[in-house]
Amino acid sequence: MEGSRNHNQPQAMVGALRLKGTYEFAMGNFSAAIESLRLALDVYPDLNKQQDHWTWPPIAYLYGDMAGVMHATGDLSQADYYLKLALQSPETSGKIKQTLSVMAARVALDSGDRSRSLQMLQQAVELLPEISSPLERAFSQAQIGSIELMLGNLQEADTAINAASKVFISNNNLLWEQRAERILAQIRLAQKQPDAALRYLNSSAALAQRLSQYDDLARTYTLKAKLYADKGDYQNAYHSMLKNVDAAARAQQQLNNTQFLQYKAKLELQEQQKSKAQQQVHEASATQRQQLNRIYALVICLLLIIAALVIWIFGKSRGWNMVMNLSQSSDEQLAEHMLNNAKNAGYPLSILLLDIRHVRLSELPSLQDDIEKKLREQDRILHHSAEELLILLPYTSSKGSERVVAQLEPVLHRWHTAKVHMGVASLTQPDTLKTLLKRASVNQLNRSRNDDGLHSPAR
Repeated sequence: MEGSRNHNQPQAMVGALRLKGTYEFAMGNFSAAIESLRLALDVYPDLNKQQDHWTWPPIAYLYGDMAGVMHATGDLSQADYYLKLALQSPETSGKIKQTLSVMAARVALDSGDRSRSLQMLQQAVELLPEISSPLERAFSQAQIGSIELMLGNLQEADTAINAASKVFISNNNLLWEQRAERILAQIRLAQKQPDAALRYLNSSAALAQRLSQYDDLARTYTLKAKLYADKGDYQNAYHSMLKNVDAAARAQQQLNNTQFLQYKAKLELQEQQKSKAQQQVHEASATQRQQLNRIYALVICLLLIIAALVIWIFGKSRGWNMVMNLSQSSDEQLAEHMLNNAKNAGYPLSILLLDIRHVRLSELPSLQDDIEKKLREQDRILHHSAEELLILLPYTSSKGSERVVAQLEPVLHRWHTAKVHMGVASLTQPDTLKTLLKRASVNQLNRSRNDDGLHSPAR
């Protein structure tokens, strides 16, 4: 992903962000997965601007991935929202549409909308021939069978899972084979065939143990405990629950180890980036000091030459020296640094220029806190002047910055009654901080004039 930024390749960046979001989702880091996928959606409009075209995932895939994360977090309304966007996408057809239909059937079922679930499930079944790979079709059939079981359609569930299980066995896919056997056990339990269910559960548990899939193993032992309890065999039910607890503990340990390694790698990456940024700031400061030293030497030479001639020239040169050697504020240095990083890496950056003349000085810290709650972790609020705040939005296009403006306007209106004017500008390659601020000021003035025109009486 770092390479795609440095070489201005949004197509590679979208693919990397989607891969990162998928990995974070698999590890249970849902907030990180949402952030990665949101950034991918923000960068997506810039794909066609890349000169050398590679490849990138259809936007329906990103919507589907986001829906999967939302479903896992229990936000079913947002999951349904992203699935509808995905299904309405012009490029959604064939295998993509079939996969999204299965997801939509499950989300609708979990939301309590049985009729929509049946409708989407029927659509998924009809689109199965669109999947040319037998193994991929078996994955989809296994998911369809699971949903049919939840809907109470035992015959349809049995047919789908058995068809999928044969493909898993022929391809030696042991992971999905043991999961299919666990679903078949649930079907046999629903059909009041406990002996057949127990055979499937024993086989599934043996495969899960062999593959060290402790989460699957815990679920299998839970079903075995229920089966024994229903038969009145409480001793075996108790032993199954003990094995369930042990498997669940092992599964949690596996997850903790993986998340720890991931967290450690993330810290190391952040440390590398921090060191690189500090080195860049240090080099910039060293260059500035060298320039200042040259200016000091020149001024001293001039003062020595003209000191004997005219005192007033000394005063002017001293004043000129003070003006020339004013150092940039820390906020300006940070803004310049973020601007240069965005230009070098080729990722979008936008700024907001916020007029705070109508905000009392005592209210400014609280206002800034409320603004920060609406921003991302990488966004920065700087004091551009006594009358303006500067908000820097890395990885944000002009379209994304307008969404930020819409989010901030209600917050600003709570603090004062006067109309708030925000100037927006997005970075282009020739921009400097000065030109970017100038464009934001012009945009702020235009917004102010437009607002005044809208509220002025008709002539």
